[in-house]
Amino acid sequence: MTRSVQGAGRPALAPAEEPWHAGPLGESDASDLSDASGRETEEASMRAQKFKDHLVIRIEKDEEIIAALKLAAKNYRIRGAFFFGLGVGQNLVLGYYDAPKKTYVKKAFEGEYEFTSLCGNIALLKKEIIVHCHVTITDYQFHAYGGHLFQGTVPATCEIMIFPLKKALNRKKDPATGLALLDLID
Repeated sequence: MTRSVQGAGRPALAPAEEPWHAGPLGESDASDLSDASGRETEEASMRAQKFKDHLVIRIEKDEEIIAALKLAAKNYRIRGAFFFGLGVGQNLVLGYYDAPKKTYVKKAFEGEYEFTSLCGNIALLKKEIIVHCHVTITDYQFHAYGGHLFQGTVPATCEIMIFPLKKALNRKKDPATGLALLDLID
C-alpha cells in the first residue's frame, strides 16, 4: 500500500500496523520519539510503501533529506534500521570527522549533485531519532565528493529503501571518540 507521509495541515500518516521493533510500545511508542527537528518535519510530503520486511520512501522536491528520514522512522515506529538510496540532492552540507580534534569539518556544496551512493542507519540516542547518513556525490563534471550528510534538499527525487531491524539500535556517547556510537551488546 502506498501512502503519503504528510505533516501539519495535511492528513497524518497512520503508524505502521505492525511496528518494526521488539516488545510492546508502552511508554516508548512512536508518539514519544523525538526527531529533534520539529519544524523541518512539519512540511514533509514524501511518499512511502511498506513491504513485509522493508519500507521504500520517495522524498519529494524541496524536502529536507534527514528530516524526511526521521519522519519516516517516527511514523513507521522504526527504532533501528539500515538504508540505502539514490537520487539528486541540492545545497548539501557534508562533513569529515577529524578524530584527533573530535570535531566535524563541514563543507557546503551549493547547487545540484547526483547521489552515486547514499547509505546509513537509524538509531536512538535516548528517545531521539538519529539518522547517520553518508553520501558520495558527483557534480556536472563528474567530480566525486563524499562524507557525512548533515543537510540537503531534493531538487527532483530521492528514493530510499529502509530495512528495519527486529530490535532497537541505541547510541551512547563515547568519551574516547566524542561520538555517539552504536551501543552494541551480545
